[in-house]
Amino acid sequence: MAREANNVLLFEANDWMLDVLKHNTNSDPTVVDAVVQNFSWAGGFGSEWHTPHNSNVRTLAKFDFQIERDDYTAVVGVGNNTDPLPYLLSYSYNAVVVGVSSGDHSTGLTADPASNGYGPGRSKPDLVVGGDGTTVSAATATVSSAATILREAVAGTDADRSEPMKAILMAGATKNEFAAWTRLPGVPLDDTFGAGELNVLNSYKIQLGGQRDGNTDSAAAPDAGTHGWDYGDITASDDLYYDFIVDSGSKASELSVILAWNAQIPSFSSSDPLLANLDLEFRDSSGPLIDFSVSSVDSVEHIYIEDLTPDTYTLKISADSASDFGLAWRMETAFDALDADFDDNSVVNGRDFLIWQQHNGTLINATNADGDADGDGDVDNDDLAVWNSVVGLSLPTAAAVSGLPEPTSCLLATLGAGALLLRRRRFQTP
Repeated sequence: MAREANNVLLFEANDWMLDVLKHNTNSDPTVVDAVVQNFSWAGGFGSEWHTPHNSNVRTLAKFDFQIERDDYTAVVGVGNNTDPLPYLLSYSYNAVVVGVSSGDHSTGLTADPASNGYGPGRSKPDLVVGGDGTTVSAATATVSSAATILREAVAGTDADRSEPMKAILMAGATKNEFAAWTRLPGVPLDDTFGAGELNVLNSYKIQLGGQRDGNTDSAAAPDAGTHGWDYGDITASDDLYYDFIVDSGSKASELSVILAWNAQIPSFSSSDPLLANLDLEFRDSSGPLIDFSVSSVDSVEHIYIEDLTPDTYTLKISADSASDFGLAWRMETAFDALDADFDDNSVVNGRDFLIWQQHNGTLINATNADGDADGDGDVDNDDLAVWNSVVGLSLPTAAAVSGLPEPTSCLLATLGAGALLLRRRRFQTP
């Protein structure tokens, strides 16, 4: 998918571990000048590739050290079947770990061996990619392509870092493909499907929403908007707050929030990775806790809520020690009643079509005055279909047909008639 990536370096896996990662030495890994690195292979040292062989632990430590130091997005795969998770490289803290939407891959929690453990108890993968017959190798490359596109789009901003990019990819993922998708406050990801299925458009809209800096004062929390991200630092003494607003006359069908941060590697052989413990809480305006994500072992937290009613909600990030982090979110909204009277003059006519035409293609933050008829924050053919269904009607009549069929299903049937109505009324518009 990443057609603009015209400089691609290829390595044989063993040569990469020996010459780039230098896994069998105490030397720092070589710097590779690439913003995205794809690893469509899985394996491990020792007789069992899912065991904590010393070389597996050393390799993972060097890998996570390199990701943090060089600030690139690493995308790795799990196994192609339901065997235990391969130690290399799916046990990584700092990479994006990928499976397939069919669920035919290594799943579950990272193991808890008696010795030489590398982060036991974490759910993998982080993301999945769809399509019958898709292999983990192909899925991994697809996520790497998406990361390349997105990192090009955010170049020059703080989103061009490993932590916010991981959060942007994961927050964009969808769950409706999986009837059994679930998470718990202490287990942020589904054991089989992670945060869900990759959706490049959702992730692109998240980066398009821009950076919103959290505030240490909950009373001065920024309006996060429907899409956005943040990158920053947090300490144990200063929580950070963000407000999410669902306007009157609207609802939010879903809110997806991902918090991601990297493990620090103090030594390649003599100590475990250092991982700050960051948590998420989500409350409504009256204060009660609605949802939270408080894993003590993961390097991600995830809140996913459906059917939010009008209110101002506050998200809080807290930490037990200092760390930098990436945060990303998307909130899918809709009006309670469809409304194509974009200029609010009590009649739906050619002026409203002109407003739609001027803003067609807006992806986020569109208002009804911009031509958003269904309240999802964009201006597209769904909104044109609503206009076609009520053009020429006065406001009371238009309001009475708010229970229209799905816009995409009525678009083709009404588009021609709408164009004729517009032509006939051109000189009647005051």
